Amino acid sequence: MIRLLGILGPVVCEVHGPQGGILRKVFSRQDSCCSRSLMGTGSEVQLCVGAYETLVAEGIRARVVSMPCWELFEQQSPEYKSSVLPRAVRARVAVEAGTSLGWKEYVGQDGLVVGRSDFGASAPVKDVMLHFGFTVDNVVAKAREAMERVKGS
Repeated sequence: MIRLLGILGPVVCEVHGPQGGILRKVFSRQDSCCSRSLMGTGSEVQLCVGAYETLVAEGIRARVVSMPCWELFEQQSPEYKSSVLPRAVRARVAVEAGTSLGWKEYVGQDGLVVGRSDFGASAPVKDVMLHFGFTVDNVVAKAREAMERVKGS
């Protein structure tokens, strides 16, 4: 299941599946049966979707949350926010190429952030992204690590 966070509530989204089909669904609270949440803000969402597809292929339930604006998310009702980020789902990973600052509030104590805490890297974009771990494989690894943290606590 893939959840895209809309300003006015759950939205319909289209995702091209691994077999070329299109998955289309309006998301609701009953989607809270996953064990991991993968969050991103923009272009990072594609890494979350790739990680989601890998995890689901392995039989691991997950969801993707596109959170383009924290301020708008915070303006939503508590019920809506908890439907997007259920308390029961503690294995959370945020992917943010800009900075990891601020994500701890959303990933919680067991979650992880694939992000940067420094500034100023210069190289071809593919090299920089690989160097700093902005890959589907790394997001999958962090999702597994977050789940291990939850099991260990």
